[in-house]
Amino acid sequence: MQGTSDRTNEVSAGLQSTRAESISLEPWDIAEKLLPIANGQPISVELASDAQFQAWIASQGVPVDDAGIAEWSFDDRCGVIMYALSCGIVLQFADENNSETIPENNSEPDFLEWVARARVIMRDNPEIDSAGLAEALGISSKLYAHTIKVYVNAQAQEGA
Repeated sequence: MQGTSDRTNEVSAGLQSTRAESISLEPWDIAEKLLPIANGQPISVELASDAQFQAWIASQGVPVDDAGIAEWSFDDRCGVIMYALSCGIVLQFADENNSETIPENNSEPDFLEWVARARVIMRDNPEIDSAGLAEALGISSKLYAHTIKVYVNAQAQEGA
């Protein structure tokens, strides 16, 4: 039986994978995701306290240490969220069930529009920090503002 182990382009007759497609989020996207907090306003992944994040991640059925994790760095938060998504766990964020969620064809500025706005702000105030830039741009994520700031500075270095 020559060629029986050769690969073909035929579909396998076995069970098809039921695993969800891999979802990839950037850290600045994760930072702005809102966690539903019991008896309170939703809070972003970035700004949630360690206890709030621990309670949310446990409520989502994500396997973590039985005693909980006392300190969640932002990298740890991103890592566990990406791990859960890669395992097909559907995470419930407050903004996804909210009628105020912005549709895909929104008028929200894209990254390069934020960069253009930040360039003007940073030219007028060269010592501005990421928190100040976030406030000046009117965005909630200091991490996203920092990413924009790094990009603006990198472009300025290339042009120099």
